[in-house]
Amino acid sequence: DVISVTLLHDVNLSEPLYLEESMTVNGQGFYFNGTSALGKDNVVTVMAGEADVVSLNDLGIRTDAPNKSALHIYRSRAALQDVTLDNTDTAGGAGMIVNGGTADVSGGLEIILGENSWGGINVDGKNGEAGVNFAEGSKVTVQDTAGKDLDAIYIENGDANQIQISGAENAGLVQDENGNYVTDDTPEEPGETPEDPGDQNPSDNNAQADAEKEGVKSPKTGDSSALLLALSALAASGTAATVVLRKKKDLED
Repeated sequence: DVISVTLLHDVNLSEPLYLEESMTVNGQGFYFNGTSALGKDNVVTVMAGEADVVSLNDLGIRTDAPNKSALHIYRSRAALQDVTLDNTDTAGGAGMIVNGGTADVSGGLEIILGENSWGGINVDGKNGEAGVNFAEGSKVTVQDTAGKDLDAIYIENGDANQIQISGAENAGLVQDENGNYVTDDTPEEPGETPEDPGDQNPSDNNAQADAEKEGVKSPKTGDSSALLLALSALAASGTAATVVLRKKKDLED
């Protein structure tokens, strides 16, 4: 009857963690760490059944040298949002195994691999239909610390049951000649940046130059100095005011 779990710090596991019912795990950037006590097992296994969904949000999972894979999805469905899978130290495993189940990926998925890693995501059809769905705006990054050029996704037993990879291009993945997937390292075309002088109003440049001659730096939108000037003016006028700050991204937009 667990609905949600929220981590307040990293958790060193004394045995493999099995998530066997529908729930949400909010990692808040913290990790489930595998240890030698787990032996040659996976660190976290989702096996709640196909009717339930286990959601993993802002979470890290890390293997230790005796362990296998960081995350194992077995005949179940898991939703991953902003997850890091560190499989650097392993006795032999992948960042994630989807074994007759489904993984729905949104946000960032970072996979870190080491010398004994098999690859990023192992999708295996041996125990039923398996697949990975990548939402628009998702992003997969693979860091191969051993320089073995491992696949981001590699497929096994595709002849046993249907395997479906959807939206790989959304996450920056491309299919290779073997039917597996690798990260697309094609450099983006250079574009105009917001600092391009062509985007500026000439009068703005003149005002900035005049201010600098006087030894005063003109505050820019979003600068703390601009906010302090505005608050000082409000205080001097004796007016009570509520100041609502939008996120920096909104200001830039």
